[in-house]
Amino acid sequence: MTSTVSFKDKLKQIISVILWDLKGCKGSLMVYGILASVATVIIFTLVFVLTADQTTFTTLFSTASSEKIPISTKIQVFQAITSAIIGLLTLIFSIIYTVQIFSYMHNKRKVDFYGSLPISRARLFLAKYCAAYLFSIVPMLVFMGIIAIISICTGTLMRPEVTHMYLNFVIGTLACISAYGFLSACCGTTFNTIIMFIAVCICYPLSMIFVRSYIDAFFAGSYTGNFSDSFITNALNPISAYFGNNLIYWIIFSIACVAFGTLLIMKRRSERAQTSFAYYIPCHIIKVIVSFLAGMFLGTLFGSLNVFGNGLAGFVFGFILASAPTFLIVHMIFYKGVKQIVRTLPIYGGLAVVVIAGVALINFDIFGYNSFVPKAEDVKSAGMLSSTYGTVADDVADLSKKSAEDFTDKKDIETIINAHNSILSIRKPDLSAKSKFCCVWGSMLYNAIGDYRYDEAITVAYKLNNGRTVTRYYSQSLLALANDFDYEPYDYTDDIYDESYGYSYSETDFSGIYTKAMSIFSSKQYIMKYSGVANADLNADYNVKSVTVHGMFNFSDDSTNSATIDNYSGYELDEEKKDPKADAVRNSMMNEINAAFKKDLKADDKYLNGVLYDPFALLYNDNIYYDSSNDEDSVYSFESLKYIRQKYSQDYVCKLDLCYRKSNTTGANYILSSYATDSEYYYVPKSYTNTIEILKKYGILNSDCTLNKNSEFCSGNDSDVAYYER
Repeated sequence: MTSTVSFKDKLKQIISVILWDLKGCKGSLMVYGILASVATVIIFTLVFVLTADQTTFTTLFSTASSEKIPISTKIQVFQAITSAIIGLLTLIFSIIYTVQIFSYMHNKRKVDFYGSLPISRARLFLAKYCAAYLFSIVPMLVFMGIIAIISICTGTLMRPEVTHMYLNFVIGTLACISAYGFLSACCGTTFNTIIMFIAVCICYPLSMIFVRSYIDAFFAGSYTGNFSDSFITNALNPISAYFGNNLIYWIIFSIACVAFGTLLIMKRRSERAQTSFAYYIPCHIIKVIVSFLAGMFLGTLFGSLNVFGNGLAGFVFGFILASAPTFLIVHMIFYKGVKQIVRTLPIYGGLAVVVIAGVALINFDIFGYNSFVPKAEDVKSAGMLSSTYGTVADDVADLSKKSAEDFTDKKDIETIINAHNSILSIRKPDLSAKSKFCCVWGSMLYNAIGDYRYDEAITVAYKLNNGRTVTRYYSQSLLALANDFDYEPYDYTDDIYDESYGYSYSETDFSGIYTKAMSIFSSKQYIMKYSGVANADLNADYNVKSVTVHGMFNFSDDSTNSATIDNYSGYELDEEKKDPKADAVRNSMMNEINAAFKKDLKADDKYLNGVLYDPFALLYNDNIYYDSSNDEDSVYSFESLKYIRQKYSQDYVCKLDLCYRKSNTTGANYILSSYATDSEYYYVPKSYTNTIEILKKYGILNSDCTLNKNSEFCSGNDSDVAYYER
């Protein structure tokens, strides 16, 4: 009968269902509109009435006068904050609409009523999807239009980042509605559907966080990445689509949920409404996830507390103590009692066996992962990266595997292997199970804070003769957090440990590694591939921020010791104070200096020892002493650098301080306008004629290659300059 219905009639049926649902959701829609309108007005008022600081917003709450903020900047702040609030409201209310709309499947009277209508089950189900989606998206797009109109009226366009936020909201809403609709088809009650949706969105990501934290904690040198942008962590959590993670996947996920939900609803018996479940497989999956999470939490806690005097025994006891009751409780909630509990016990038994066996295997490190360092004769090529040395700070983990082919010389390979052994030697060779379980908490915190932390990391990579590539990632921050959670990975008999400070973490523990690997980090090959001077002109988001030229003389003999070129006025908030022409000229000058030095460095076949990446590299190479009495800034003593000047002044003209700026325009970093800066220091030999000629061209150096004290870029003694010069 329904097969003879025309397309026009089918469309009318769908529209009728949507209008019917509109009556039921109009109250929620009104609340959404009120909250979104009030939020928009509040943000607009705060941004335009109060004084807003684009970078930190600290002066929003201060009555003190500050520099004039251009209206375009205020509008951009308004766009970002208001859009984020609109997205949050859309997420909350889309779930509310969806619960209201799909609740008909969990009420026998409504199922019978809808079943009597001249519309097929599949078409009705799809119409419900359309209703929930339209009620969520249309109001959001209306407020996006309001924000856009306000922006255009003030002469400001919508930021691409803000527009992309709305794309994330559209796909995130689709994913959430699709997932909930599918679960509604599987469940017999609205309560069970809501519980399952919460478990999928919250318990599954938390469970994956435990899995990844165990990998990082028990396999020293492994790195699974930040939790926030991980595919595995968010694979079943549709809310993550709101943050722009794996959008293509979520589109496919949504289509699959709608398709499978439609198939299930066509086969679902009407009498399954108001029963526990129409289909039981999702129920078993949720019970496993929730039980696993509870067991891992208590098991890790007992393991780190060394219950029974053994971390592994404590974990087993804690896991069973938490997971077994949780499995039973979740079963009773879903089934409203203990019926069929015996039939599902094998599922819990399988979970317990797999988890306990897996943790035992990695605890004993039966594969030798933690202590593996290849022999030099087995290595075809190798590489070593440091987030401190180069532009790789954000990408050090991603580039690690590619770096395995950087060095083929046997001497370089042996240097990397020795540095790798040094990293392992400052760790306790017999890590206890207690320490490993403690490390899980540090690993969890380390990865959870993701992009909002500063990290110092070293990676090593080997390409073996058999074609296999081995990589290791060692993070200073991860070791610090692990130590804070009572994990003690260092050999305190080592000379870098100071007993007067107790068992605390030292920020200089990697310094010895840098010393041993300095020939790698200061090599021409490394610099030409990973340094700022080599990459500044290859990426629009990575550019020269300032150039400082230091003279090769004792700065205490003269008040003028450096010349600085920068484009800070380009970041001026007050439009009236900006000078675009002057900024363009200075940018051009800095790029020319950077390009000239890069050209000289590339053509330098001898690669003089003094052209080094680290400002204190010469100190390391020449074994010059550290003056601990220098309390002013606790750096190498002035006499040491004086010795360096005396030794190298015949070969070098000046020292370059190159500062680079890397913009980050995503997420919270965009709202806070955060930028990362990297500084690099090089001694310029007399043979670097291109660099010297450019510096002479702009009047920074005299004809005799000394610093031009009368240059417009020269400044007096500066504390920051003194820090690096002393």
